[in-house]
Amino acid sequence: MSKYNELNGLKVRYLSADPSNSQNGQVWYNSTNMRVAGVLGTGAWASGGNMNTGASSNAGFGIQTAAVSAGGNTRAGQSEEYNGSSWTSLPSMPRSAPAFILGGCGVETAGITAGGMPGGQGQVASSDEWNGSSWTSGGNMNTARQGPRLFGTSAAAVVTGGRNDPGPIINTIELYNGSSWTASPLNMSNARYNHGAGGTYTAGIVFGGSPGLNQTEIYDGEGWTSGGNMPTSWNSMASGGTQTSAMAAGGYNPSTTNNAAVYNGTSWASIPNMATSISDLAGSSNTPTSGSFVAFGGARSGVPGATNTEEFTEPVGTGTISSS
Repeated sequence: MSKYNELNGLKVRYLSADPSNSQNGQVWYNSTNMRVAGVLGTGAWASGGNMNTGASSNAGFGIQTAAVSAGGNTRAGQSEEYNGSSWTSLPSMPRSAPAFILGGCGVETAGITAGGMPGGQGQVASSDEWNGSSWTSGGNMNTARQGPRLFGTSAAAVVTGGRNDPGPIINTIELYNGSSWTASPLNMSNARYNHGAGGTYTAGIVFGGSPGLNQTEIYDGEGWTSGGNMPTSWNSMASGGTQTSAMAAGGYNPSTTNNAAVYNGTSWASIPNMATSISDLAGSSNTPTSGSFVAFGGARSGVPGATNTEEFTEPVGTGTISSS
């Protein structure tokens, strides 16, 4: 008879509480509730409501049922909000030179975007804050960045990497306190841009990115450590989550893909593919778990600015056992 760990590559863990970073096919025993629980299915992608205006190289933040898409190469200053089923147009962003290839993080009522490319070349240092009803200009970064990625909220954010086009790729980070950016001496080990990111001000994660990276790095507010490598080099994906439950979907790995993968704090695992192969898209970067994520926008064959929205949901089920 086959054993559970031989079929799933996972052991039944004895825990005092349900894990926040459960994987597809995982089963555990909760000693507090005296029950066996597990992820019953592999999760699935489903189509969400289309965006009102297509965009790629846009920024995204929020959660699956309250997400914001900002900027993009086909609608540089526009933004929209997703409520879990449909999109609503929001006021235009305030920056004088609206950019694309920018980064964003935060929740629907406290989001921030930063950096980007204002035209055919170059980068900007500006940032913009969203409070749930209006945009305001934020402080300028010390270093202009194209293709950076952020984690945190508008009151406490970290911007990572980017590119100084046509110059070098950047491994530096900056910290935001709600009004101004401070350069940090805590450089990433790998210079990267158009990478994935997620987490909070003192518990962040970055992964993949150009040029041809598959490395994961973990940030604790005091420095960086290496995490498990992605299954392949990956960039320009929708991303989000936490250090122990991160998501990467779409992008290039190395060609335009519909692949998706999740990180559990130690290693990456493939999950079902998205319906559409698409790159340069954004996602709900501050989702609390990879099992509840939305990806939107992007570029696909013949469509430089797509209206696509796809939601990933991972079912979790439990079963009680006798205490005797």
